[in-house]
Amino acid sequence: MIKKEIIKFYYLDYRSKKLILKDKEVKVFNKSGNCIEIYKYSTIDKAPDLRPFETTLKYDNNNNLVNKIEWTPLMLFWEEEYENKYDKIGNLIGYNMKATSGSIGDFSEHYPTKGTFNYDEENRLIKSEIVSHNKNKYGTEESINIAYDDSGEIIKKDRFEILNIKHDDQYRHTEEKHRFHYNDQGQRLTEIKFYQKNKIDDELLFNSKVIISEDEKLFYDQNDNINKRIKFFYDDEGRIMKEEECVGNALNDIQSMLLYEYEID
Repeated sequence: MIKKEIIKFYYLDYRSKKLILKDKEVKVFNKSGNCIEIYKYSTIDKAPDLRPFETTLKYDNNNNLVNKIEWTPLMLFWEEEYENKYDKIGNLIGYNMKATSGSIGDFSEHYPTKGTFNYDEENRLIKSEIVSHNKNKYGTEESINIAYDDSGEIIKKDRFEILNIKHDDQYRHTEEKHRFHYNDQGQRLTEIKFYQKNKIDDELLFNSKVIISEDEKLFYDQNDNINKRIKFFYDDEGRIMKEEECVGNALNDIQSMLLYEYEID
């Protein structure tokens, strides 16, 4: 069982042509496999003594999140409190979330968030809706629909998100269309297409695409040209050990890298 996961982010310094450690993230897990603490160390190359961003997470007996607190190095915080609802067999069917932020002794509340979840006859999640806005309907709305094939494998997931903020005069409608394909060995290939519009009356336009396999993640622009590749490397236990972000004409020039370390209990 993984007790701790350490992720180190390196970027390519174009002058020295060396990979420089910039950020580090440490995740701590409990015996149920839930992440209970996160420490993010940023700008290590320039400010190695800076306090980390700290996050603590708490769960209920069904291993669903009930409390999350994030602290910045300047002791500003963001806190989320969840009231979870379950059906008779223990499926999470909804929650109400209250968020507050600020500093010690000085904080404010944010738009309440409500989540609802629907399942099919085999207790597989088929729909979720997350709504966070005020009484005037300004805020965000997210909806996800999921479909499965006859063997129970997920084959389709469509995600819709609307951001509508009055005081900034912002509006954004984003759609993600996930399609899943499987080879004879059961390995999954994921294709995600992104669509977006920035005004209510605009036409929804294709923006970009990502294809994810076990070994790599390919990024396509709106002209269907590959402009970035992330390569995945694993250890003998199947755990991710390294990610290489590659650019350039041949998509082999390493621009950044993630290294993973694990503490096993």
